[in-house]
Amino acid sequence: MKKKTMKILTGLLAFNVVASTPLTLLSTIPASASQMKLNSAVENTKKSRSVNVVNLIDVSNLGDKAIQGYESSTNAVTLTKDGVFSNGYIVTKQKVNLKNSFTLKTKFGIGGGASKADGISFFMQNASTPTFGGNGDSMRLFGLEKTLGIAFRHQTWYTPARNNISFYTKDSGFFKYQNSFPSGSNYDVTINWDSPSKTLSYNYAGKTDSYTVSDMNKVFGGTEAIIGFTGVTGQGSNTHVLYSPLLTVNSGSNPEIKATDQTINLGENFIPLQGVSANDVEDGDLTSQIKVVSSNVDTNKLGSYTVTYSVTDQNDNTTLKSIKVNVILPAPELSDVYDNSDYLIAKGYPNAELTVILPDGTRITKTVNAQGEAAFAVSGLKENEIIRAFQSLNGQASPESTTIVKGVIPDAPTISPVTTNDTIITVTGEANAKITLSLPDGTELIKTADANGKATFLTGTQKLGDVIRAIQTGVNGKSSDAASITVTAGSISAPTIASLTTDDNKVTGTGLAGATITILANNVTYTGVVATDGTYSITIPKQAADTIVTATQTKNGVTSESVSTKVIDNRSLAAPTINDYYINDGYVSGTAPVGAKKITIEVAGKVIRTVDVAANGTYKVYVNDNAAMRVVGTTFQAYAIDGNGKAGDKATSTVKAKAAVTIAPPTINDYMVNSGYVSGKATSPATQVTISVGGKTLRTGDVAADGTFRIYVNDNVNMKVVGTEFTAIAKDASGNVSSPTTAKVKGTMLAQPTIDPYYAGQTFVTGKTDKATNKIALYDKAGNLLRYGAVDAATGTYKVYVSDKVAMHIVGDTFSVKAMDTLGTATAPTTSTILTALLGKPSINAYHKGDDYVTGRTDLATYKIGLYDDQGTLLRTGLVNPDGTYKIYALDKAFMQVVGDNFTVRAINTANIPGLAATSQVLGERVPSEVTAVDYNLGDNNVTGTFTGAGAKVQLFVNGELVKNGALNTADGTYQVYAKDYIKATTDKVEVVLYDKNWQELDRTVVTVKAAAGETLKITPDTYAVGDPNVTGSLDGACKSIKLYVNGVFARTGQISEDGKSFIVYAQDKITSETDTVSIVGIDKDGKEVTASVTVKATSESPDALKIESTSYTLNTDNLTGSYTGIMNGVELWVNGVKVRTGGFDEATKTFSIYAKDKITSTSDIVQLKGYDKNWNIVTANVTIN
Repeated sequence: MKKKTMKILTGLLAFNVVASTPLTLLSTIPASASQMKLNSAVENTKKSRSVNVVNLIDVSNLGDKAIQGYESSTNAVTLTKDGVFSNGYIVTKQKVNLKNSFTLKTKFGIGGGASKADGISFFMQNASTPTFGGNGDSMRLFGLEKTLGIAFRHQTWYTPARNNISFYTKDSGFFKYQNSFPSGSNYDVTINWDSPSKTLSYNYAGKTDSYTVSDMNKVFGGTEAIIGFTGVTGQGSNTHVLYSPLLTVNSGSNPEIKATDQTINLGENFIPLQGVSANDVEDGDLTSQIKVVSSNVDTNKLGSYTVTYSVTDQNDNTTLKSIKVNVILPAPELSDVYDNSDYLIAKGYPNAELTVILPDGTRITKTVNAQGEAAFAVSGLKENEIIRAFQSLNGQASPESTTIVKGVIPDAPTISPVTTNDTIITVTGEANAKITLSLPDGTELIKTADANGKATFLTGTQKLGDVIRAIQTGVNGKSSDAASITVTAGSISAPTIASLTTDDNKVTGTGLAGATITILANNVTYTGVVATDGTYSITIPKQAADTIVTATQTKNGVTSESVSTKVIDNRSLAAPTINDYYINDGYVSGTAPVGAKKITIEVAGKVIRTVDVAANGTYKVYVNDNAAMRVVGTTFQAYAIDGNGKAGDKATSTVKAKAAVTIAPPTINDYMVNSGYVSGKATSPATQVTISVGGKTLRTGDVAADGTFRIYVNDNVNMKVVGTEFTAIAKDASGNVSSPTTAKVKGTMLAQPTIDPYYAGQTFVTGKTDKATNKIALYDKAGNLLRYGAVDAATGTYKVYVSDKVAMHIVGDTFSVKAMDTLGTATAPTTSTILTALLGKPSINAYHKGDDYVTGRTDLATYKIGLYDDQGTLLRTGLVNPDGTYKIYALDKAFMQVVGDNFTVRAINTANIPGLAATSQVLGERVPSEVTAVDYNLGDNNVTGTFTGAGAKVQLFVNGELVKNGALNTADGTYQVYAKDYIKATTDKVEVVLYDKNWQELDRTVVTVKAAAGETLKITPDTYAVGDPNVTGSLDGACKSIKLYVNGVFARTGQISEDGKSFIVYAQDKITSETDTVSIVGIDKDGKEVTASVTVKATSESPDALKIESTSYTLNTDNLTGSYTGIMNGVELWVNGVKVRTGGFDEATKTFSIYAKDKITSTSDIVQLKGYDKNWNIVTANVTIN
């Protein structure tokens, strides 16, 4: 922006303020106190920058020889008189803010004395009062700290003469010299400080140079400095004069306030600073610095009000802005209304007249109640009609509000539950609504609901799972969403079933005519239909004795519960049939009777073998290993055995001779363990070969055309053991068999391993084995493989980890090991028994009351660990870790929470036998369990306090009765219990009890009950001085609202601080005289009014009221000075009724000073001082002229 500079040459402003206050704004204070800041603000808003020009002499002090050197007629200051060491200075009374640029223009009068000594120095120094360096060539600069200077030398004391200019800093001394001019002449000089670039420059009669400060803190120690000139002479003499020094200060841009006119509703809270912001080009965001200069807003009264804001930047540039606040009566709020509504609720301002205009033009007016509501009866409304409303108060009407009538869409109706048995369906909806019921077959039934909203439909029965839907249509023609329900199963009775015997092949009974009967016998289902007479008969096979036969019936998709009967055995087992058995057939075969489970073959009364009956009722018993059965004519018997072990009749047969058909025994190739297949040759007429082990057939295979056979056997565990004997028998198509061929499983044969004694709970099973063993296999008593173990080939020892195997912890159970070679060939098993041993004493770590666990270490063979009381009663068992450590939970055992109780711990082996006892004692708590309570004030929500130790629960007792459980915060050791509803008087006996996790009491404390803090509202207003902005004061107790009354009339509602301890009410426009009767009315927690009187004093009686002390002035003296008390915002000098100058004042010393020599010229002058108090009111004092 382009700068606008207004030069004020003389008499603009004289300063006499604290020297530490930065000189930032040198502007004229307006003549009228009431317009003072406003005029300044308006002016500031018109200027893009604040550039102020002042006579340097008006804002400076003179010192040393210069004190008597000012000539007002020429506006000149003589800094040095013709003499040696004649030094004088002029310096600003306050520091200049170096964030602002400034320019000093003057003329140097350099004398032409005989010795033409030294010259004039300019200096900027961060100090309250100036200090100087040496005279002469030091130019009173050399050696100074926090100083930047320019030395203008004019001296002939030295040879050659020194006429030059140079800069000075503490670190660099004098630098940047350039020659200047001889003494005996006047020279124009301009010194400029450019704040943005931190550059000091000069123009001395055409000689120019500059120096940029790179580090303000290093050069100045800050951003403020006093500025001035000093004349210098040393051993030579000269006269140096400063003519018309003019200081121009650029204090930057004016701040800008952003605020807009506001419209608020009557009674709403108005926050003046909400949404108001301020910004400054140099200082940035100044929102927090905005002040409300004046505000007459009363939100309890309709009208237009004005709020004026001010903000001042760091350069004292002030901006004012006013906005309009319009308090209006808002449009009322209308509740939703429907075509079936019979009333309408309108919300408005209490006591306002609220008018509703119905669609037919009818107007209804009611007074809004204290709750802000008015109710209106309506009827006959139709959808989309418009209802309007407005309210009026004190002759002012609000805008209209409207609402549109909505059509009511009825809710979906309710359908009563429907089962397959039901023939009537009930639907419930709105009274007189049209109900439409849709059946699964597409039929729609329509009825009008009765006064209770019910409609009943005769539908007949429906199928299981069918979906039935219904909608209702209201009297306004709007239909609801569809409701639906799914048909569920009804219930039907179970059929009857007659008893059955093993001879019956029909199931009979009774049921529902037309129902389907389902019979379940021996997992086979049979069905039939109940006849019209209610009976049924269903054919099934004869059933074995004790077979359970069940019956259910199904009708209309609903199935009944089942009934059952058990088949009665009314006959003995018949004899089995025996097929012809020829010598060396190998197997006796035939058919077993019904009910048979097993078949036994006997010879001469001795049982050869018993086998199970096959599922198809046949049997097959191997007998060829019996010598008698290999003799023709041998008589043998066969009989059946039922499920209960009862034997039936015997059948007899004999060994028959065959035609002379000889089957040669087969040959068997060497079978190596794990080779998988037994192979060999069988000669004709053999067609099959059977492999058996221990009389049990493994598998039968066919003989190939070339006479070879190959039969898989590796799925048999016995065939995996070297040395197992097996047989092969050849058979022809007629069943003739050969004599058996015997062979053995071949392979590497390892020696059987040995087993070391093994005790339950040991980690490993150990022993010795053949050094050629590849691995060792461990089996439980049932022969199940548990694990393979490693073998040390060097020593022939092995070990198998068993600690995690439950089977190896049972004392007395057997187990076995087998040695296996690299092919997986196993030795015969070596068997051993799990032994038991009495375990030793475990160790016990120190156990304290309140500890969760008893811990320690025990024998690795321990199966579990037991905790016992001093009577030997087992309290609990615990688990043992693989490393032998254990822990047993004990916190919930009352015995373990008594300090001094003796307890024991025993190791228990797998046989559940306890070992030797280790004894220890319950020690005291690690941290004592204690509870404290904070004093409780009646009405507080909670009783609070602290706890230590094993506390886990807390309860509150009042007058001996438990009233509430509390909550513990284990993180910080505090608790709280809700108490407001239980503690009613200070005489109540209140206790807090602390418990452990098992509700064992640890400690209790008594709670001191006190009267409620601030229970009674007390209002203490501060003394108010007329003209003060606000009435303020303090509050003790709960206060809901605060109001100001003046002369018995409500004036304004005030604001209460967030902590509820103070209040403030704007009153400047309401209290105008010390005779006004003023009171503050607060509403306490119970809604009652509490009134307090406000002491009102005249402005002059206020402790900070401005009073100007008696003042006199002596003609021809420079300044009119004096003192004052109270708060001063400004001071002016008036002569003969005209304002002639604005003065400066010092708030710290309560003094003021105004340059008056050129304005007060006669004792007949009428001189007055006009000061501005804290509220910008004028206080006038007469001045005596001497």
